[in-house]
Amino acid sequence: MVKEAAISIICLKCGHCCIHLDVVIVSPKYIDYDLDFSVNDVIDYLEIKRGGNRCPHLSESNECKIHSKSWYNLTPCYQYTQIPDNTECRRGILELNKLK
Repeated sequence: MVKEAAISIICLKCGHCCIHLDVVIVSPKYIDYDLDFSVNDVIDYLEIKRGGNRCPHLSESNECKIHSKSWYNLTPCYQYTQIPDNTECRRGILELNKLK
C-alpha cells in the first residue's frame, strides 16, 4: 500500500518533472477509474514514463489532468517531497526564472 506523503512541495507547474524525469505514473488507461491503491495489485495501475517524454497526464498549459482525482494523493507523483516542506518547488523556481 502506498503511504500518503508526510511532507509535500507546492508544484509551480513548470513541467520539468513531468517531462525530464523518469517517473512512475498511473497508466493513462486507468485514469477514468475509481482506483483502489490499497489492493496488492496496485502495480497493475502504474507504468514508467521515461525522461524526455512528456507525461500523458500533462496538458499543454502544464496542468496535471489527474490532480483532481480522489486518489491523486496516493500516486507516486504526489509522493515527491522536499525540505522544507509545503514550500514552492525549488526546481520550479529555477525553471521559471530561466524564462524571465
